[in-house]
Amino acid sequence: MKRFFALLLCAVIAFSCAALSGCGSDGKENNGGNTATPDEVEATAVEETQSPSEIFDVQEFSDLASLHKINYEGDKFAGSWKITEGAGSKLGSFVYQFDGESKFAYLICGTSGYIATYSLKDDVLSARMTFGLNGNYSYKFSDDGMSVVLTNTESGETTTMMKLVSYDYIPMPKTDAKIDEKLLGAWKDGSQGYLYFDESGIMYDSQEGLSFTFYTYSAEKGKLTSTYIMTEEITDERDYKIEDDKLTYDGYTYSRISTDELV
Repeated sequence: MKRFFALLLCAVIAFSCAALSGCGSDGKENNGGNTATPDEVEATAVEETQSPSEIFDVQEFSDLASLHKINYEGDKFAGSWKITEGAGSKLGSFVYQFDGESKFAYLICGTSGYIATYSLKDDVLSARMTFGLNGNYSYKFSDDGMSVVLTNTESGETTTMMKLVSYDYIPMPKTDAKIDEKLLGAWKDGSQGYLYFDESGIMYDSQEGLSFTFYTYSAEKGKLTSTYIMTEEITDERDYKIEDDKLTYDGYTYSRISTDELV
């Protein structure tokens, strides 16, 4: 649950910035956390291809690439989107992803994500996401399918979203990362918490099927330093201990599992 609360913090920061002249570093008001005009947003949003961090070529690491992979087939919502106008536009830090096959929806901030679901029935989008999209919406796509206007069926509020060509949230591993080979692989605790340590220096953490985070990490002599991104880069340092197939980390005990069991 700890990363879910980090997402809550991310939203609080986003709303607070919007209230204080909109997150611009120079104190000037902006459009929902974006300094571009609506016309500029329409022209550039679809060109965005990466998260605030440098992006790692996950295709070389199938275990990482397969986690929360987006199927772009299935429906017009499949893919990555940003809210640019209307309700939810103050949450400029968030990307909304829809998997056209599983109907999972991901609310992404930096290298962290909150897991939800969505459905399409009778020309209504039903999404139960913590921030930005929560309810039932009628919708109208642009002719090219790269933007959509949602109308909340209860409040009548509208939300405009622009589609991103692609989006990734797995960070670039640090070149000086120290790797403890005993950590490598997948682990599970007793409360649906999962960890995965890649030999490249990337760590994956999933909490109770509700949230997940990708970190860069370095581990040596029982000390693990991990870094993730929300609205800024955040670094934690924690102790760990490995005995046989048991890992003690952050107050939890994990058992070694196969990578096929990761969620």
